[in-house]
Amino acid sequence: MSKISRRKFFFIGMAALSAIPIPFILTRIYNYPKINSWDGKILSHRHASILFLAAQEFIPEKSEIVYQNITGNIDSFLSKLPETMVSQVRDAVEAFENMTFLTPSLNSFSQMASPARQEYLERMFGLGGIFRLVAKTIRDLCLFGYYQQDSSWASIRYLGPMVAESRSVSEQYLTLVASSGDIPKSLMTE
Repeated sequence: MSKISRRKFFFIGMAALSAIPIPFILTRIYNYPKINSWDGKILSHRHASILFLAAQEFIPEKSEIVYQNITGNIDSFLSKLPETMVSQVRDAVEAFENMTFLTPSLNSFSQMASPARQEYLERMFGLGGIFRLVAKTIRDLCLFGYYQQDSSWASIRYLGPMVAESRSVSEQYLTLVASSGDIPKSLMTE
């Protein structure tokens, strides 16, 4: 039997060590809950799944369809924002998903059980700084998506804005309105 050189032993050892985290990395990338018929314009399925799970923690005890509507409303809202802001929201979602080193868990946020997610959220809000900012961003997005649904207002007994009936235009104002086709006095030359 031939001797294995140190160089060959080193490369075999490095290859073996580098293969160890591959299943861990793949589960962090591909193991997300399925959202039925997700067709978001801005959010990827992965980001929508993370927000779906975050909404379950911030807005508990709702039906699955409510959480799907929340992610759809967030996606619709983000479609109206400039790309730089959308990029910042995506970064916040990624940070929220992967800053789980704050807890003793090695799992990402989406892989944690609900009690561990609650502990994670408490720690993020408790630490302050960038951690609190990321948690508040995700919380506010989820609440924004939730309150875009008309059904959400009944739980807080909000009946809608109390808008007074429109007033009729006064006669005095109508005398000041120029006739159609008139040239403004400031543009008239003598």
